[in-house]
Amino acid sequence: MSRPNLKSDQRWFKQLFESSPDPAWIIDGNRFVACNEAAVRTLGYTSRGEFLNVHPSKLSPPTQSDGQDSFAKAEHMMAIAMDKGLHRFEWIHTRADGTNFVAEVTLSIVELESRPVIYCVWRDITERKRIEEKLQRQNHILSAVIDNFPGGISLFDAELRLAAHNDQFKQLLDLPDSLLGNPGVGFEDIARYNTGRGEYGPGDPKPLSGPQIRASSPQRNGAGDPWHAPARRRFRHHLHGYQRTQTCRLATTYCRHCL
Repeated sequence: MSRPNLKSDQRWFKQLFESSPDPAWIIDGNRFVACNEAAVRTLGYTSRGEFLNVHPSKLSPPTQSDGQDSFAKAEHMMAIAMDKGLHRFEWIHTRADGTNFVAEVTLSIVELESRPVIYCVWRDITERKRIEEKLQRQNHILSAVIDNFPGGISLFDAELRLAAHNDQFKQLLDLPDSLLGNPGVGFEDIARYNTGRGEYGPGDPKPLSGPQIRASSPQRNGAGDPWHAPARRRFRHHLHGYQRTQTCRLATTYCRHCL
């Protein structure tokens, strides 16, 4: 990868560097040698001189989230950037008050005064990581509820693709792994499978499955557009169901259009 040469227009680079809303740094000899005002504000220092000419690990906790030593990992990250010309990764940094935050770091190699240096930009992603972790916890709870529910549960998304199901759903409807294990399997696929084995009565499976699929599909207006939002909300609360009977067992399943 060719490296940008900033020698011909250092004033342009300096203006871009200083006006960046994200913390920006110049790393030379594996040390921070310059930064912008956004870096000073983000770290909570009063002046640049308080933390320049230090190794990146000095503005970090002793270890990173994966347990690696911050100094050793920083050396490795900078080596990758020098080799490839560009490297992006997540890093835990420490503010002046001792609090940590998660940053998305981008290292790119530029030529400054006829030699390669690392141009480093941070972006605080602490809030994004917090939201991601919250969603993960909610998904774990939902998965636990679905897996341990005594009845069969299946969840379909807005495109009628199977988003989640438990073992009871598969056992009650006697559905094969080859069907449910297929990525992107939809309500239509399951309905066609059921009609193919006579779940909806005798006859040609294709016309028999049509009413089942249409009953569970989002309606469209005369122009072919989906219902407007209030109508879609009303439709989401409409239940569709059918019954199947096996020897000594009656299983009833209900499917919503979407979550």
